[in-house]
Amino acid sequence: MSESEESKQANDSRLLYDFDEATFFAKSTAVFTRNNPHEIQAQLESAFQDLDVFDKDKDWNEKKWKCTFNLRKAITDEDKQDQLPAQSCRVQAKLLKMDEERICVEFTRLDGDSMFFFESVREIKTKMV
Repeated sequence: MSESEESKQANDSRLLYDFDEATFFAKSTAVFTRNNPHEIQAQLESAFQDLDVFDKDKDWNEKKWKCTFNLRKAITDEDKQDQLPAQSCRVQAKLLKMDEERICVEFTRLDGDSMFFFESVREIKTKMV
C-alpha cells in the first residue's frame, strides 16, 4: 500500500455501526435452527396450515430442500368497499446448511406485495420457533 493510501485510511473519520443482533434478526427473513430437514419441513407444513392466508398451492422440490408457495389474504367487506386489491405474494423457502449442526431457513419473495410478505414471514417464523 502506498503512503498516500495509508494517509487516506488514517484520516478516514467514518464510523462503523455496531452490529445489533436483535435488530438484524427482527428484520431478517431467515430462521436458524438445529432441527433436521425433515423436522423443518414438518414445522413449515404445520405453519402453513395455521396461516389463514396460505394458498394450498405449494410445491416441494424433489432434488433440493426448497419449497415454493403462494400467500393470499382474504378480502374483507371493508376492503371491497374501499376497492383495495387483494394482498398476495409468491414465496420460496430454502434450507441452507450452515455447519454440521445448524440449518438456515431462508424466505425469499419471488413476486407480490412486499409488506404482506414481511408480515407473513414474521408469522411463519414465530410458528416455527
